[in-house]
Order: sequence, then structure tokens, then C-alpha cells
Amino acid sequence: MEVLNDLKENYLHLAKNPHIEYEFEEDIKNYRVEIRMQIGQSNENFSFLRNVTEGLSIASRAIPLEKNSEVLLTNLEHRSAINCWYLRQISQPDLQLTIKICNIPTDATNEEIIRIISANISEQTRVIAIPHIDRYFGILFPVKKLCQIARELNITTVIDGAQSLGLTDIKFDDLGCDIYVSCLHKWFLSPMTIGTISIHSEIFSKLYRSFASSNRWNEERIENRQLGGQELGTRNVALEKSIGSLLDFHTRWHNEIQTLGNGLKPFLIDCLLSINKVKVIPVIDYLGKYGIITFYVEGINSKLIIKQLEKKYRILVGISNRKGFDMIRISLYFYNTRQDIQHFVKALEEIIWSMEHEGGL
Repeated sequence: MEVLNDLKENYLHLAKNPHIEYEFEEDIKNYRVEIRMQIGQSNENFSFLRNVTEGLSIASRAIPLEKNSEVLLTNLEHRSAINCWYLRQISQPDLQLTIKICNIPTDATNEEIIRIISANISEQTRVIAIPHIDRYFGILFPVKKLCQIARELNITTVIDGAQSLGLTDIKFDDLGCDIYVSCLHKWFLSPMTIGTISIHSEIFSKLYRSFASSNRWNEERIENRQLGGQELGTRNVALEKSIGSLLDFHTRWHNEIQTLGNGLKPFLIDCLLSINKVKVIPVIDYLGKYGIITFYVEGINSKLIIKQLEKKYRILVGISNRKGFDMIRISLYFYNTRQDIQHFVKALEEIIWSMEHEGGL
């Protein structure tokens, strides 16, 4: 609550003192550095955005491409991670851009993922855009190795890290990717609409700029004409100022985040598998104790189950639409307990029984 209270106070303070935003900027500048350090980025090519969709859209427009270029994606991308490239394809028809989507099985090992993506690289491939952790099943991609392969072939890499910050260690410099887009409002637990974009120094000056800034064009350093911390003009500085409280929260709770949750994921999976007609999507788990578990119930619409979980039991879960039908997605984190899982499983069993015997609730 301290982060939300801080956000509220920032809004009130800004409303009473409109020009205080320039004082906020000094703190926000420091928060940029701290978040940049959180993701292991040594260079300063880093900006706050509104969300990952915005970052991926900027990246898809910024990368120079020649005619007949190919962009390689996977079937596990968020829709916006695919649509941003389709938008460029449609808006620049003379480019004759090809978008190739390769299929990654949910139970693929790291070696299999590397083999599948490598096999789909062609002489025309100029961009590989993949998730660090996919949003549907929580698969941790072997990003470092894939970026190494891409760099050797002079292929630009764009990594969707929406599910990464707070869930796994991000070491931008070590990964070797060209562009990494993430956000604070998922596993890092910030208020909504704080995204980030990180750009490798080698590609930074080659990118096309997507937005104009307020600085005088002729007086700007050339690198700032591409992508920089101020490029979006007026921003939600009250929200960005609350990052200070968020960082304080993570400092205080660091030990608990690292130590809580042991054994909960296998316990949840075992409980789900013990329920008749429940099918858990198999995933090779490289993440550890936290992450995403996805399942469905044979013969029952997942949306109806989700609605009843929220309406009757006040349990919030997500929905994943893949393989032609809806599935239920659980995000397990340090604040969850064994009792939470038992409550959820009991609720799920009651919903299934009711729908099978009474036609609903």
C-alpha cells in the first residue's frame, strides 16, 4: 500500500504545485539508473515507457530493414509482439517484409528451442523477436544462446521481457540482445503503465526515431535523435516518482521474495493433476519456485470457470487462448501460500462438480 499511497501523494502534490514536476525529474533520473542496474545494463540507452506493447512498437519501427527482409517470431508471442511487425508490413508495402512464425512445443527443452529457431533462420532473416518468458505457459527461453547465434549472423534481436523483471534475473549486458523491452507492473509489482526499453550501444545510433522530443533538433547530440529518456514529451511523472517507494519495497522484502514459495509450484501441479478432467500443460521448468501454470478442464469452458472463481470465491486467475481453445493461467508468486492453493483447488473442484451435475452455479 505504501507505493499506492506515495502515488496518491505525488498526484496531489503535483496538482497543487504544477511546476514541481521538474523537481520530480531529479529523482526519476536516479530511478532510471537503479532500474537499469536491476536489469544489468551498463550503457545509458534506457527509457521509461507506458508498457511493453509501446516498446515493441517502437522497436519494430526503429530497426532499419532492406527490401525482402524477414522477421522471425514464434507461436508463443503476445499478440502485440506479432501485430507490431504486421503493422510495419502493411504500412511499408514496398519493403515486402516477410513474417515467419515458428512453432515451439510447450514441453520443448532449451536445446530443442535453439534447434527449432536456428532451423528457421534464412538468408533473408534480419530480425529475431522472441519472449524471454512467454506469457501463456511460463517457458523460459534460452535468450543468451539465441542472441549469440543471431549476432554471429548479423541479425537484430528484440526480446519481449514483459514477464521477466521480478520473476528471473535479467542481465542485459550478458544476454547480448539488441533491444530488450520490459515493464515494472507485472512481477515487479508497480502500479500499471510503467514499461522500459533497453538498447545495445552497437545498434543505438542506427535506429530510426519514432517520436520527436522537445529539444532543438540541431542542438541535440546525434544519439539523442534516436531514442532517449525524454522522447515521449509530457509523461506521468507522479507515477514514475512512485518508483522510489517501489524500490524501497523490494529492498525490504528481498529476503522474503528469495526464500518464500519453496515447494508451492509442484504442490499446485500435483493438486491440479489429482482432479478428474484437469489437464496441466507440460512445461520444462527452468524458472524454479515462481511462475505461470496453465491448465484446462475437459468439457468445460474456461471462461465460465474463471468467472465463477472471481464471483463466488474472489479468486483471480488469467486466461490464455492457445491451441484453439481457452485455458486457465495461474501466476504463482512469493505472497501465495499453501492455504491459498488449497482454497483454490477446493473452489475448482466445487465449480467442476456443479457444472457437471447442476449445469452451472
